[in-house]
Amino acid sequence: MVGFSCDNIPNPCKRRVCRPSPSPTTMAAVPRPTSQASKLEGIIAALHVPRDRFIRRQRRVDQYVSTMLDEHLLLYITRNKNDNIVCYAPKGTNDAGTPMSMDVFWQDLATVAGDGMPDAELPRTALNFLERSQAYGVKVIADGDTTLVQFVAMPSRSFVLVPTNDKGTPACLKGMVDGRFVTVTRMHVDEEGGVVIPTVHGVLLQGVDLATGTHYMEYMKR
Repeated sequence: MVGFSCDNIPNPCKRRVCRPSPSPTTMAAVPRPTSQASKLEGIIAALHVPRDRFIRRQRRVDQYVSTMLDEHLLLYITRNKNDNIVCYAPKGTNDAGTPMSMDVFWQDLATVAGDGMPDAELPRTALNFLERSQAYGVKVIADGDTTLVQFVAMPSRSFVLVPTNDKGTPACLKGMVDGRFVTVTRMHVDEEGGVVIPTVHGVLLQGVDLATGTHYMEYMKR
């Protein structure tokens, strides 16, 4: 691929992890099997959005999250529709330091014309009732010493909310991506049409093994 590969999927926690991460514009490629790059290329080709638009949007959102947002995010969601993103941040902690819940909010990057960046972090926009109950809302469930997270739009799959550890690695969301238990960094909603409720064809999950730097992706059909 030219200019975009699974190596370019950044960790949204990168501003606060101990290991330095490159910026989207200077990112060096991490060696990985050609089959992984081919897999991502095939997924992008099957999305219901032009390839160039998808790549441009991913790069712009990556730049905004890595350079403009001060808050630590667990992950964020991009969509076919526009450059607006749904952000998930940890909220509150229990005695063990595990986040008790999550803040979920919009960052309306599409309000900034062109491909440029705003002068400052954009104001938060809360999810409405329909978005919380049927699209982007989450349920945080305490299960003994483990905190599980379920997305209302993906009830069949659970994720684990991992607290900040003693090495300073920030809280993150872990789950299965392409058969591997990794840190989930972002999702992309493959949607089209619909003024209020679009047709969702699937969700592209993207994650990274922080120990090796290896990225994984999986397309979940609806």
